[in-house]
Amino acid sequence: MEDSLHAENFGLRLSVAVVSRQQVAAAAAAAAAAAVQQQQFAAAAATAAAAAAAPYQLAAARAAATAATAAAAQHLCSNSMQQQQQQQQQQQQQQQQQQQQQQQQQQQDH
Repeated sequence: MEDSLHAENFGLRLSVAVVSRQQVAAAAAAAAAAAVQQQQFAAAAATAAAAAAAPYQLAAARAAATAATAAAAQHLCSNSMQQQQQQQQQQQQQQQQQQQQQQQQQQQDH
């Protein structure tokens, strides 16, 4: 069973293939990362909360991805600012994704 998350608005694209239940949380994390990169911390927090509450529900992951992408797109429309902070946030986000992937791998191993 394969599903996909796709949201596009104002030139911001988020597309994540979901091929297993374990990857749904990673898809929601990607949506949160897109929001963080655009300094939409509230959307990122909401996405993370949705992923934590229902990590294996595709509908929740889709809704989280849509909300995060819309928030990021709104930020792009209003203004673009502070690339240096965004780069720092991207580095933090990459570290978080690596940690999540390691945790998922450990869960799959057990």
